[in-house]
Amino acid sequence: MIDPGAGNTVSILTEDLTVGNSLTVSSGTFSAGGRNLGVTANLTAAGTLQATAAETITVSGNIDFSNAGDNFTRASSTVALQGAGTTLNAPQETFHNLSFESGAGTIALASLLTVANDLSISLATTLNTANNNISVSRNWSNGGSFTAGSGTVTLPGRHGHNQRRHQFQRFYLHGTGQDLQFAAGSTQTIGGTFTITGGAGAANLISLVSASLGSPGPSIAPHRKPSPTPWSATARAYQRHHGQHQPQRRPQ
Repeated sequence: MIDPGAGNTVSILTEDLTVGNSLTVSSGTFSAGGRNLGVTANLTAAGTLQATAAETITVSGNIDFSNAGDNFTRASSTVALQGAGTTLNAPQETFHNLSFESGAGTIALASLLTVANDLSISLATTLNTANNNISVSRNWSNGGSFTAGSGTVTLPGRHGHNQRRHQFQRFYLHGTGQDLQFAAGSTQTIGGTFTITGGAGAANLISLVSASLGSPGPSIAPHRKPSPTPWSATARAYQRHHGQHQPQRRPQ
């Protein structure tokens, strides 16, 4: 337990630190100080865990940043969740880079999730939204599996990067001059609403792009149910290149 008291800070000074069990920051601030931090069980903060640079923070258990106030300061750090059957609960926090790396296991969200830079799902890992919303401001990369539930995935940043076949419930992309990249020849299924909002002018197009230059591009199709859910692909400006397929469009 780290408990320096409100307004006080304890920092890692000279070496990377691995905690052999759970780590709790109960008050004040625990600063990684530019050093990597490993936690082999659960990570909980009622105070603040502070990254100051590009640290890697690896956690094998649950992450609970659900207490009131600022429980995590991200800087340009990467948080890697490596425990199968674990949960991430951080409704008020924003991560810089976030990686799900549980191997042949599932990591579930216990709250909405906000990522300021890149989100990745490693090979054989399953990310289960448990019906929570996800917002990613740069790249979304999936080498494993994704269980959307009824949540919405929002990509408001420069690039949406998606490596594998997905089934989303609601997918929202907005901004200008972006690429939404999918694996060549893959099919992405939208169970609810697919919304793209771009801008006028060639420089502001949103492009659906194949991950392999010259290969067939992705196809995007509504998920068919006994009572089909309406979906839409709407944009002020839309373009596709490096591929051969364009999503079908249906009114809401």
